[in-house]
Amino acid sequence: FSKFKPNRVSVDLPDFLWEIVRQDAAGQGLWDVIVQRHEIPQELRQERQEADDEIRRARQEEQEAIDAAVAAEAALTSGHVGGSGQWASFVASVGSPTVAGGD
Repeated sequence: FSKFKPNRVSVDLPDFLWEIVRQDAAGQGLWDVIVQRHEIPQELRQERQEADDEIRRARQEEQEAIDAAVAAEAALTSGHVGGSGQWASFVASVGSPTVAGGD
């Protein structure tokens, strides 16, 4: 950052430069470019936020599954280890693992 604010400079542009500014080879006008410069970063920020929210939800679900597995394992090993019925209930409570972002 500079220590001093720059002064305004008034410049006259030749007509042929104004034509280049008003309409470029792609057919976009000056205001089209200005709108794009504002909309595209907003869209990218929104996409990043949605991706972060999805990752956060997946991590939370994974943590909840881990907590459930730990609690079920603690219940199995808490003094009275039963037969295969407790093991089946443990497997049913944990379910199959899911991977965030997998196909």
